[in-house]
Amino acid sequence: MGERLDIYASHLLSSVTNDKDQKLLLKAAEFQSSGRLYDAARQYDSLQDSRDIQGVVIYESRLLLMKGDFKKASLTLDKIIGPTTSIISSPIDALILLMKAHCNCFLRLHLQEAVDAARAVRQTWLEPEVADRAPFTDTYVLLEYYYQGIITLKSMLQERLFVEAEQPTVLKQRREQLYNTLKSQGRLYEAFEVARMEMKFGESNFEQLRIFQGYLELFEIPICAAHIRISIGKTLCKLDRQNEGAESFRTALDLFSELDSINGQALARLQIALLDKAAMTAPMKVCDDFQSLVDDLIGCKDWIGTASALSELSEMLQCGPPSFQPKFQACQREIKKLYDETGNKFSFWHMQSQVWQLEFMKPSSFGKGIEMCEAFFDDELKHPSSNRLLKEIFATMLMVAYEAIGDDLKAEENAARCLSLTKEVGDRKLIIANEISVAGLRRKHLKVSAPISEIEESIISLGELFHESSGTDGRQRLAEYHHLVSLTVYLADLWITRWDRCSIEEHHKESFLENAIQWTETGLTLMPHVHTDVRSSSRGALDFVHAEILRRMDRTAETIRLCQEMLSLLDEKTPTRDRANTQHLLASTLMIQGAQNPSLENFNGAKVAYLEAIKAARELGDMLMAAGCLKALVKMSAGWPQTSIPTSLSRADVLGWIQEWDEIWEEILSEASTYRGLQGLNVRQRMRQNNSTDLYRVAIELCRNDNEILQAWNWTQKAKARAVATSLGLSRLVPSNMSHGLSQKSLTLLDREHDLLNNIENSAQSGRFHLRMEHLNVRKEMNSIPELRPIQAIRQGGTLDISDLESMFGGRKDVLCVDWVEREDGTYHIITVRPGELPRYFATDVTATEVRKWLECYIYAEDSMKKLENATLEELEVLEGLVSPLSDMAAEGELLLFVPTGLLCAVPLHALNSTREGVTHPIIEWNPVVYSNSLSFYRKRSQSLQIFDASWRGHLGSHI
Repeated sequence: MGERLDIYASHLLSSVTNDKDQKLLLKAAEFQSSGRLYDAARQYDSLQDSRDIQGVVIYESRLLLMKGDFKKASLTLDKIIGPTTSIISSPIDALILLMKAHCNCFLRLHLQEAVDAARAVRQTWLEPEVADRAPFTDTYVLLEYYYQGIITLKSMLQERLFVEAEQPTVLKQRREQLYNTLKSQGRLYEAFEVARMEMKFGESNFEQLRIFQGYLELFEIPICAAHIRISIGKTLCKLDRQNEGAESFRTALDLFSELDSINGQALARLQIALLDKAAMTAPMKVCDDFQSLVDDLIGCKDWIGTASALSELSEMLQCGPPSFQPKFQACQREIKKLYDETGNKFSFWHMQSQVWQLEFMKPSSFGKGIEMCEAFFDDELKHPSSNRLLKEIFATMLMVAYEAIGDDLKAEENAARCLSLTKEVGDRKLIIANEISVAGLRRKHLKVSAPISEIEESIISLGELFHESSGTDGRQRLAEYHHLVSLTVYLADLWITRWDRCSIEEHHKESFLENAIQWTETGLTLMPHVHTDVRSSSRGALDFVHAEILRRMDRTAETIRLCQEMLSLLDEKTPTRDRANTQHLLASTLMIQGAQNPSLENFNGAKVAYLEAIKAARELGDMLMAAGCLKALVKMSAGWPQTSIPTSLSRADVLGWIQEWDEIWEEILSEASTYRGLQGLNVRQRMRQNNSTDLYRVAIELCRNDNEILQAWNWTQKAKARAVATSLGLSRLVPSNMSHGLSQKSLTLLDREHDLLNNIENSAQSGRFHLRMEHLNVRKEMNSIPELRPIQAIRQGGTLDISDLESMFGGRKDVLCVDWVEREDGTYHIITVRPGELPRYFATDVTATEVRKWLECYIYAEDSMKKLENATLEELEVLEGLVSPLSDMAAEGELLLFVPTGLLCAVPLHALNSTREGVTHPIIEWNPVVYSNSLSFYRKRSQSLQIFDASWRGHLGSHI
């Protein structure tokens, strides 16, 4: 029988002798392999003589746990647990007890007991020296599955014990080893069980995405492929690739539909509904979708899916308009019914805690919240649990709620409860950290809608909390320094809110901002003690709230003096971060003052401060800060009135800063390039958004104004090559056609660079500076090797020189390269060049706004073809100014190499009309046209393909 039941382990079912029962188990296996868990469970209910056989009980319990029916699974396991059942007696007994412990995690919140059992199982049966000697069956797969599941829940104990074998990296290694072993043995079902572990317990990152995509190649069984598609979709969504994630979910839905798996279909629909919920485009429809899912899942008794759908539905209804409240209350009743059915206490209280945290923003709901939280502790009194995290959450919420309604005694009682939980794990600071976190949440509510009296009460209570936790008056310090800085930020912010709310008649209005200043100064005194890992964020929060104060007080001059005094007190022991932040604050404040008084003194002061901030940031290794300061310096220089700029500041100075910015940008890209695949693309796209190419435009404009057209052309090539390199991540990749024939020295350097990039990728941010510097040295060494320079040129945005054009086109002269540039005022200009000639610059009157409107009408619109047919001649000619300068330049038959920019990449430039000697035709009828994103990249492509052979002349026209 075991050979026919490949979903089961034959050694566990060898005692099944009843023919009818064998057929039922086969049917159950068939349904389970198709994702029809409800139908599979019904087969077990129909068993005659085999219901209490050990192996049957194990597999039925496994199925029940997959459905989330913890109560029934626990009762089923009880049938085969006796006084002699122990973890050390056999792997099967260990599995039974571990499954029982897993049930109790959810039924009774007995997490500590489950973790102890899991550790005993690992030491007895899962250590390599034991597992290697034992007959390998899927019992070990299930042991590993439940072991890892329980250990993953361990964080809820708030345990401070460090166990090397339970670290995520070690658990992942165990999964990988087990998976590879099973795959090598051709045991695909068991291998898929391990894959499910990875999908459930693994981190959502791009490496994980690659693993899941590899699963698809191995597991062609529809049910396996469907679940893998769900995991791929979840991972893509967590990596901000929602469109691709939605497509993966829809593929899974199709697969589940083919299998007639209601459970699976609901799972896929749930993920799609979650995306719709995040978009919030049609909340009523999304609520209806969730309700439909709940009904379907309850119908097939998929309680895990039901809990997920109810949780999401509850949140949407709770946050909806008042008309949603009856449905919200009905949803809460369904949650209680679910708890009664399955006994899943953990899921129930977790959902209840989420409900209360949302109700927290409504003062009128404190009573309901208190009732809910007190019910948890009433249950805890009757049935003690070991889930410290839940207890701490509810105790903290009660503390805040009672404080909000003025019941100080109850608030203190729950604060003491939190402190006792902290003492259980030996961390007396945890409760203070939680209180400060709650204070941050309350601050948002206070700023929006709280009355003045509540703001003032909060200021008083937070001030007391600060003095209690900071260790003043000789008491023990109970909070980390960065938490104390956060408190000073909250207090300063609340004083600003009090100033905003004050009436004209209040006499002490200015004292509110003075109090805010005092708290920021208190925070500044704490900054030297803050850990370096969080010092930047703490200081940033202080600087932000300080800027808010200055905006209201109009005290820029005083702020400048304060920064200068701080800088004068700096010594060699002062952290570089503080020096960089202070210089940055000084520079930006001088810019604010310069907007009112654009004097030479303000300009020079801001310039010096920016340069010092850049220097400090580079010493620190904060390339983003350095790049940001350089950008601000360039923009300031370009926008400052010329009459107030020192005569010593030349175009070369500004271009030098832009060049330095570009070099730093290369360093930033080097780190971004450590991220692979989709993650790398995502990171680089965010970087492009956060650090735009405005400075390249400034450089081009400066050169054009001084009639330095060649330099303008050079910066144009740099900008476009950099944009392509950033998007494609070529600072890590080596184009395959360029790696052939390299010397051993070059290959060794490339391998060394690859290892360094992996180290950077796997290191904490605080430990990356020296690795980046080492990587920079490797890049410099690579630049010194002639055969690696082309690779480096592509990676670093290209170094195309005007002299390269002749060799680039194989000596041909009848090639016209055409670059379009979008200026700061939104108009497009053209730079053209031929091999052996100097560039020429042409202005056009066409604007980006006109191009956008044209595209929306004739390209992007659903009825664009109809609009094109009905368009007037004048409407179609609106963009012809983009190519009109070419009428007098391009000879008929001459190759045109178009390098558009931005919106123009969507415009069919070759189809625009060009008039020559009174005859009008589309450009493509006058000349063959080739498009490229960048001349620098086109050079490498043309060299590798040798496209400018004469035989290519007839093929060029097809590259449109």
